[in-house]
Amino acid sequence: MAGARGACAMKILVLSLLRLGDVILHRELAQSLKNEYPGAQIDFVIDDQFRAVKELIPEVSKWHQIPRLRWQKILVERKQSPARAKFELQKMVADIGAESYDLVLNATHSRFSARLMDLISAKKKIGAQMINGKVGTASNRWQQYLNENFSGDGRSRFHYLELLHRSLEISFTVPRRRNQKKDSIYLQVLTSDEKKNWGLNRYFELFGRLRAQFPEKRIRVLCSPAEKKQVQNFFSEEDIFCVDLLSLQKSLVKAELLITGDTSVQHLAAQVGCRTLSLFLGSADPVKTAPWNQGARILSAQSPCFPCRHSDPCSQRSHLCAESIPVGEVLRSASRILLNLKEERHQEQEVKVQQRHFFIENLENPELDARVEQLAWSFYLSREPGVSFLPLASSAQDLMRDLGPHFVLSDFEQSYHRAQEFQMGLEEMQRRIRLLQQCVLQKDPKKAFQAQRLLVRAGLQKLTLQVGPLSDSLARLNFAMTRSPQDHFILLKELRAGLEQALELAHIRLQIFAHLQSLMKGGQDGRRVYELNQEHSIET
Repeated sequence: MAGARGACAMKILVLSLLRLGDVILHRELAQSLKNEYPGAQIDFVIDDQFRAVKELIPEVSKWHQIPRLRWQKILVERKQSPARAKFELQKMVADIGAESYDLVLNATHSRFSARLMDLISAKKKIGAQMINGKVGTASNRWQQYLNENFSGDGRSRFHYLELLHRSLEISFTVPRRRNQKKDSIYLQVLTSDEKKNWGLNRYFELFGRLRAQFPEKRIRVLCSPAEKKQVQNFFSEEDIFCVDLLSLQKSLVKAELLITGDTSVQHLAAQVGCRTLSLFLGSADPVKTAPWNQGARILSAQSPCFPCRHSDPCSQRSHLCAESIPVGEVLRSASRILLNLKEERHQEQEVKVQQRHFFIENLENPELDARVEQLAWSFYLSREPGVSFLPLASSAQDLMRDLGPHFVLSDFEQSYHRAQEFQMGLEEMQRRIRLLQQCVLQKDPKKAFQAQRLLVRAGLQKLTLQVGPLSDSLARLNFAMTRSPQDHFILLKELRAGLEQALELAHIRLQIFAHLQSLMKGGQDGRRVYELNQEHSIET
């Protein structure tokens, strides 16, 4: 997808005001910008508490730092003057304005960053800005999807970096980085969120079993200075590696494998080519934040509540996420990576790029539903207004080729039937919403409106349960019903918008399945899939 737009030097500013891991991930954005605009000067705005990242991202020329914590303290404490924070903000905006940026990109999608976008002058701005007093993204559907699914606890069909690149209209690639050094194995044993922790006791057992199986390798335990005392309860001083980010980055260049939770360190490792085995627990969603490196391996929790909401504490009596990933399974996955083995993959997942999309694939049993849904959402989000033609046939052929022998006829038939039922359910929902609209036009609509609204809610809940993997297509409809505004016309407007989105996605989805069915009957790839399934049926 890469392709330079021109050799003229530009000045580009990126607002990167999220957490440490996100700022480290934004190095990929800086590299993409360098490829897109050769010779351009790339500058970042960051929270000054993460200033240590400046040494990790050489692609950035100039750093503007916002003392957010100090400003918050000034605004909260009684003896402080709010005018001081206002003066500092005005000065910083003036300093940024003096740079005369050609392009400003908001990679933060927050209310604060949207207001900052309004204050900064530039020839062109892309990303979240304030529109009519609200955070808005008027540019494209990808931006809207990014805000809806990453500002809170929304689910996503796409990796954060893919969404960010597409929403900011920047070409990208997902690299396959591999360092050639085989120096050490590192264990990152803690994360910033207790729900994402696998447990020091499990890491201690894994440490011992790895040392016994690979006695020739150096195994070290990573931690921050703030975590060291806790880690010392399980590991000896000589096994603990407690260093700053720059020293850690240099060490990971020579490392053979990092075993970690969903942390900023996994992204640092992926960027320097260190192989990773990431354990995703709690609210950590591999689809959103897996390492940006093809071939990265992942073990996800198998508990029914995974992934949970980021803002909620664990609702279970015990940590089911951690319990669902035994030490033996992590050891087997690590051994397969270290010995370059491919058999017996069990619950392991791998980062891949298929049909120009970042994808997390279950190695034992690739999911047709997930692939079709990502494809349908991609076409929906990329569709230009008024454009009717979509290259669905070629994409369906690529999908069938990617899945190969994993393309199971029974799975296809079940998924196709579910998509057809979903379409019929949406048509019934459309009828109910029309009846709701008629209630608004009556002379005394309140009682009839409330009764019909309950019917719409019940029908939506039933449809959401029925369609399972397709339920995120109903997110806008469900959100409209939970808001329940007093203004009936606002509710109807939001319901119609949600229904329009769901119907368009359903139409694209059915077209993909129809093309797959046609390929199965007549195409060479389809005939081979059919033959493989027939052989499997005979063997069974």
